[in-house]
Amino acid sequence: MYPYKEQPASITPGYRSPNIGENINMRRNIRGFIQDIKRDARTRIFWNDPIQYLIYRWGWNFRPDEMIAGPYPLDVDVELANGCNFRCIMCQQNTNWLKREDEHFMEWRTLVKVVEECKHLGVHSMKVNWRGESTLDPECGEKVIYIKSSGIHEVQMNTNASKLTPELSDKLIRGLDRIIFSCD
Repeated sequence: MYPYKEQPASITPGYRSPNIGENINMRRNIRGFIQDIKRDARTRIFWNDPIQYLIYRWGWNFRPDEMIAGPYPLDVDVELANGCNFRCIMCQQNTNWLKREDEHFMEWRTLVKVVEECKHLGVHSMKVNWRGESTLDPECGEKVIYIKSSGIHEVQMNTNASKLTPELSDKLIRGLDRIIFSCD
């Protein structure tokens, strides 16, 4: 099943598969690291804490290539809202796998617990969505600001932008380092 005899890298800290060889080229090593720095040197992601940034991007570029899981994840995704107001054809939301009455928002106590654990572990990045549209949560802006102000180095989200208002946009600008607009 695998191109080498051992099982793939697990989440065991420091695990490295010695037989991976040239079978997997997951990242770009030093070139990718330098490209990341050049890309982000003009942004607050870099200048908020350059040392933290360098440690974080080093992990993104070298841990996969060396098949080192590391002592903590580099990024944690949290789902502020599990539902979406769109039903894009390529998305699982289109299948109505989740009934509208089962759509919920992440509770504050859950978010605080997750963020505190991430800070304790040394997680560098959090993304506030996965399957859902986070801007449906009436407290999305406050939650994003909380994550950033808690010390998480990079906070990012994807959004269809349909619920953005000037007030929410101002809050997201204060809390987010990166926003990706889905225009599907």
